[in-house]
Amino acid sequence: MTAAAASATAATYISFDIGIKNLAMCILEKTEDEINILDWRIISLADKKKDIKGIDDIAERIYVELDNVVGFLNGKGIDNIDYVLIENQPSNLNGMMKSIQYIIYCYFSLLKYWDKVVENVVLVNAGLKTKTHDFKPDIQVKMDATPKTAKNIKGFRNDKYKMNKQTSIEICRNYIKDDATLCEIFDDNKKKDDLCDSCLQAVAYIRTNANEDKNKTKYNKVSFKEIADVSVVAASLPE
Repeated sequence: MTAAAASATAATYISFDIGIKNLAMCILEKTEDEINILDWRIISLADKKKDIKGIDDIAERIYVELDNVVGFLNGKGIDNIDYVLIENQPSNLNGMMKSIQYIIYCYFSLLKYWDKVVENVVLVNAGLKTKTHDFKPDIQVKMDATPKTAKNIKGFRNDKYKMNKQTSIEICRNYIKDDATLCEIFDDNKKKDDLCDSCLQAVAYIRTNANEDKNKTKYNKVSFKEIADVSVVAASLPE
């Protein structure tokens, strides 16, 4: 398949893990056979929660950052986003997190309905990100084997939250282990669990919805793909 043909059949995904001070974002490209990460980072919204002066303030901060994300993609020659994936927040636990979810949802929904540059905006169940993967770390096996009676014991929810975070890190590390660039991004970042959540949310969603032969080993690893800026490519072309 030529590079042009491969590009034509690729789908672009943006996946967000929600936070108040930070958003974790992973931009991926899915082809028929592989998943490549184009950008993977933490977006800082504020140094401290108290720096955020209410919903108008956080909305403005998010809009500026999302404009930058769309601008980044446009600079790479990517003018259409196939899927925006946003972790669905529990409505009864943290009102600000839920508000941030819908600020992002509405931003991309407007791009979908008015500018026609987004195909799908999806709210993803938080539990999906550690499912569908072929690799299962020991901590996940142990958690799955926990008797139902033990899961009702006080404190188990906090333990499960910590175990889910560690599970996410180990699964993600397995996906990127053969790519030096992604390993460097991962190792240099303090917010490893959030980075992993944003990546695995997209990978799990892709694997769940892929129409593939179960005997094939598609989407069992993730690689980094460098895309030159459009301006750089244009400058290199002969006049």
